[in-house]
Amino acid sequence: MFRPRFWLVSGLVLVVLLLVADRGGQYVVQRIVAGQIQTSLSTPDEPSVDIKGFPFLPQLISQKFDDVEVDIRDADAGQIRVERISAVLTGVQRKGSGAHVESLSGGGRISYEAATEAARGFRVSYGGDNLVKVSGDVRFAGQTRTASATGKPRIVGNELLIRAEKVAVDGVAAPVSGLIPDIRYPLREIPEGLNIRIKPTEAGIEFSFDGEDLQLSSEDMTAAWGLWGPVPEVTSALRRAGT
Repeated sequence: MFRPRFWLVSGLVLVVLLLVADRGGQYVVQRIVAGQIQTSLSTPDEPSVDIKGFPFLPQLISQKFDDVEVDIRDADAGQIRVERISAVLTGVQRKGSGAHVESLSGGGRISYEAATEAARGFRVSYGGDNLVKVSGDVRFAGQTRTASATGKPRIVGNELLIRAEKVAVDGVAAPVSGLIPDIRYPLREIPEGLNIRIKPTEAGIEFSFDGEDLQLSSEDMTAAWGLWGPVPEVTSALRRAGT
């Protein structure tokens, strides 16, 4: 007479155990991925990683993730550090040595302090009207003078480029080409088809990006997160946790 109740309780216990294992697996993978991003991008703090979708374990087994959200602070982007970057990836699936992503979007900011630090002795600041200002000491007419120029940052290949467009020496306009060299920041590999928009503001060099049907190579920072590598680590971690 107690058999139906026994199976009901057993079923409920099984459901609870599966839920615990699913949520536990999600937590472990998020921590592993965050740690790999931190190592890959040399961030001082562990990034925030949120792998969405329920249940989670089938996504891990199929090696395809519905939605992944990340928030990273002070990341190494190549020759320049990025103050912050947030991204949303949908339909992330392993392909070859990298990953295929159905869609990718996000944005971030580069501080003028970081831009100055990587600008080979020139100071980079806000130039107003979607421009940045580059200033520093140069040799002009046989003397060391203070020159400045404004320009609009843009992506050329895998570089962030600032090209002087309006030059002034000691505050006076000087139509002299090449007085202030191009400021180039080599970046990590940019996936083909990713659209990047740059807008300088008083707070820093803001950027946004989006793209669809993207292939991320193993060299891309997003493909280096290792979403597929941690399966054995997840199993081991869950076993240690007693789940």
